Amino acid sequence: MAISRNFTEGNVGSLLIRFAMPLMLSNLIQALYNAVDMYFVGNFCDVAAISSVTVCGPIMNIMIMTLSGLGVGVSIVIGAHVAEPDGEIGIRRCANTAITLFLIIALIAGTTGFILAPSIIRIIKTPEPAYAGAVLYLRTIFCGAVFMLGYNLISAMQRGLGDSRTPFFLIVSACIVNMILDYIFIGLFSMGPFGAAIATVIAQGVSFTGGIIYFRKKKHVIDFDPRHFRIDKGELNKILYMGVPAAIQQCLINISSTAVTGLANTFGLEASAAYGIMIKAESFAMMPGSAIGDAVATFSSQNVGARKPERALKGVGAAMKIDAVFSFVMLAVMYIAAPSFAAIFTDNALSIEYAVSLIRIICFSVFVLTYVQGLIGFIRGTGNSIFCLVAVVVCQYVMRIPMCYLFSRHYGLDGIAIGSISSPVIALIIYLSAIVTGRWRKSKMVTTAMDGAESST
Repeated sequence: MAISRNFTEGNVGSLLIRFAMPLMLSNLIQALYNAVDMYFVGNFCDVAAISSVTVCGPIMNIMIMTLSGLGVGVSIVIGAHVAEPDGEIGIRRCANTAITLFLIIALIAGTTGFILAPSIIRIIKTPEPAYAGAVLYLRTIFCGAVFMLGYNLISAMQRGLGDSRTPFFLIVSACIVNMILDYIFIGLFSMGPFGAAIATVIAQGVSFTGGIIYFRKKKHVIDFDPRHFRIDKGELNKILYMGVPAAIQQCLINISSTAVTGLANTFGLEASAAYGIMIKAESFAMMPGSAIGDAVATFSSQNVGARKPERALKGVGAAMKIDAVFSFVMLAVMYIAAPSFAAIFTDNALSIEYAVSLIRIICFSVFVLTYVQGLIGFIRGTGNSIFCLVAVVVCQYVMRIPMCYLFSRHYGLDGIAIGSISSPVIALIIYLSAIVTGRWRKSKMVTTAMDGAESST
């Protein structure tokens, strides 16, 4: 059978931790993977090169995270199939539909991104010294869109099946390849941002190929056989119903982040580099919360599919207790380690000064957001994707962007970090209210499960 871990039985807290730990390690390696480019560029190139890489981060995330949103839909649908009597048939149909869909989107996104790269770099007010390097970096990344999105799809399918270990080994292999190639292209050949981009694309290609080989050698129900690539209308509708709101949600979050990055860029080259360093620190700090959120989403989807919505609710309670520990730990680590972390990426004194101040402010946002991730995982895993989308609009566009702009007018660059704290605070209130009031029970996924449970008694 294709199931790696069944969440419908056993101790809730133990299951979540065992599933989340490889995810945390994967997130750590992913963050290291993304930081490696900055490390080599920062140590072998000038401040303009650092800015060229950092300004592309939010832009790349718009593509990656938007398609990862569709991956959330794939993960939830596969997770729901796991508990079905004929689950393997549903899993196979869902996987082949998802592979076909992602290939089409990757080709379109890659081509469009390559053509529009110069305009995009201009729109976000990239400092002129960093413009040429940023365009070259972004265009190279878009050329490897198929590899990037392919790895994310494989990870989504594995999460739905309850397997968090295989994605970990895949990202480890990609990180190792990326580090070696970064040293060669940037350290030895002085290729700057372009070398970093080439290393990234090759590493992602290695990881994606490794995932395909894994499925084929295991004679898995998901076989990545091109002869089976086709769209199943029923599975496509399920993926889109769950995934499109999540994709739009991720897109809106990253557009918001890009807008805020553009605001930071107006404070100059050193400020732009410092803000990029802060984003890296934030991504490291969010790893535990993100892993717990993904674990809760898979846990919830499997239990709702098994017609056990009350057990799904126990998952979010256990997640909140786990998140409480990580929230305090990450707050302390970020605040204390800020100077050392900033110095890893640059020796520019002004950039380090700006970055330390930003990190020590944003750590309070991370403190709250760690709690929020578990709540989001539950709401998303129980099929409430539209609710999550509405919450994002409120948190990002009603609160974050206006607050960042307002505070930046009064407190400068630090004001952007101060304004960002408003978003997770509002998110915590919104998601908690949906759970406490029982709003989460109104999703089609949960009502169908409840109706099925009643009819079987």
